[in-house]
Amino acid sequence: MPSQRRALAGNRLLQLAAATSRDAALSSRLELYPRGMAAGRALKLALGALSGAKELTPEQVRERVAGRYPEAEPLPARPDLDALLDEAGSELRWRPDAAGGKGAYVSSLREFTTVLSATSLTRLSSISRRFEEVPAHKVAVDEVERRLRHSVDHQGFLALVVSPARVALAEQILVSRFPLTVISFDGLLIRHMKAFTTEKRVDWRMVLRADAVPAAERNASRDWGNLQRVVRSALPGVKAELAASPGHVLLANPGLLARYGQLDLLGELMQSTGRPGGPPGLWILIPSDAQQQRPTLDGQPVPVFTNAQWTRIPDLWLAAHQPKVAQAS
Repeated sequence: MPSQRRALAGNRLLQLAAATSRDAALSSRLELYPRGMAAGRALKLALGALSGAKELTPEQVRERVAGRYPEAEPLPARPDLDALLDEAGSELRWRPDAAGGKGAYVSSLREFTTVLSATSLTRLSSISRRFEEVPAHKVAVDEVERRLRHSVDHQGFLALVVSPARVALAEQILVSRFPLTVISFDGLLIRHMKAFTTEKRVDWRMVLRADAVPAAERNASRDWGNLQRVVRSALPGVKAELAASPGHVLLANPGLLARYGQLDLLGELMQSTGRPGGPPGLWILIPSDAQQQRPTLDGQPVPVFTNAQWTRIPDLWLAAHQPKVAQAS
């Protein structure tokens, strides 16, 4: 009950703040945002409201975004709306033959879901008659390539899910094809943890001892609680170093995020990517098998909200570019 009362009080404060402000408004999800917020910004923040639908007309897209941010700048009509959706990182693409020939936006990811998860060219070529004239493997490879290129060009965030056995190969290929700054998250976090313990004269052996505490005993462990304080103290330095990167970051080896219960950091980084104070573009390489519907790290869900924020790198894409890596090496 106390937590519910605090939540209600917080909501009332937000409503009061919006009501008394000339510049701020309150979204349907109780988010403060500037009145007259740019249409492109509103669309990017409301991408979650567009996910899940098989088809959306331009009017439905505008209604959903206006329902979330009623006092933002209205979305334009087509074809300007097409460009805004692409810039926002949406998977929706205009198809004039959709909605009974009236035209609608259709999720390109929904069309390619089966293609991207296929493991043989025979299976790929039989998926749909639509792709009879285009090799199915080329469809999959080109779609992944388009999404990666778009993310780099627009300083976007992507969680890149790859088979655990092919993580090293994926990193090698990505670096060979895109201008990336590779950073090991585990190494980055440990370095800032060591800097903090040195500054505070904390014995590093305490950290090592706490790290070895079995998962079942961590809630009752004083050492584990101290370790969590060290981790939290190191995070500001981690975020600052990522923000100071000279280019698009490929964040590898993220295992400690899950081990130390800090996956919320990815949500913060996702929100700040491409903005002042955040990384100038960020990909995180996540080892995960194809059994999972959404990205997970050591069994814990990665905080991505829409399909536009993550993609699986299929073996077909890796195979298509592996010879180029071999020649380069």
